[in-house]
Amino acid sequence: MGSPDIIKTFHVDTAKKRVKELVKETQAIVPEGTGGELRLSDHRLDDHFSVHVSLAVEWNAVLLTVLDVSFNKFSDGLARGLGGMSVQLPSLHTVNLSNNNFADASSDSLIRFLAKAPALAHVDLSLNHLGKMCAKHLSTALPPVSLKSLVSLNLSSNKLLDDGCDLICHALATRKNAVQTLTLSMNQLTDAASVGLAHMVAVSSIRELAVSGNCIGDHGASAIAFAMDKSATLNTLYLDSNTVILCLNDNPADAALLAQVAQKRLSQTAVRMLRGFPQLVDVNFSSNAIGDS
Repeated sequence: MGSPDIIKTFHVDTAKKRVKELVKETQAIVPEGTGGELRLSDHRLDDHFSVHVSLAVEWNAVLLTVLDVSFNKFSDGLARGLGGMSVQLPSLHTVNLSNNNFADASSDSLIRFLAKAPALAHVDLSLNHLGKMCAKHLSTALPPVSLKSLVSLNLSSNKLLDDGCDLICHALATRKNAVQTLTLSMNQLTDAASVGLAHMVAVSSIRELAVSGNCIGDHGASAIAFAMDKSATLNTLYLDSNTVILCLNDNPADAALLAQVAQKRLSQTAVRMLRGFPQLVDVNFSSNAIGDS
């Protein structure tokens, strides 16, 4: 996954100094070797504090359970600092790096950091600038390599595009994993990505899939709908704010409506989705172009 980061020797005295500076800047509670949660959300921190955060994480590595640096301005500096640590993070189960400036350039370091946490269950990388290279590194790191405990992955509001989506879906479809919730909203996905999405839905353990705010049309929605027939686990699907133009007159369970499918080209797959999948507890088609004719 790219050239290795430079691993520096850890010194407690240096860590103490940086943590004090971090506390002074943020007024946050930062553990000093005791582990627990490190929450630094919404402090307008940038890469000037990447060393501070990296040292705080490393100092608390054994017992750290949560890392939240969301809604800041971190980018390559923090990614490389975290990826360059030599320690493992055996207790870390939640990482939130949402709403920063992480990009593909350092995504190998970012994924290397995540791979140091064997118990990691929840990862939020939304609202960054991550694209195909990040998807490639992430798909490589999925089981059986690492991330064996990953349950939820949020990559919404990035730049995955169809190719990045395909890489992730292929990895989830072809390798045994624990992922149950996948959020890929607002990544400029089109119908081309729906084949991979559909296959992943059909064969994986996904329970919740969110692809809101993309450019998926009738073809893509139909592919996903047919895949749902093969899924034993999917119970929540978000397809709102796409470009679906399905016609759903009246009650989709009404026999007369079903008879009109061939004549008026109403979406039979949409009817099947709403009528034929009793395991669904939530389906969202809002903000599309669904009409009466």
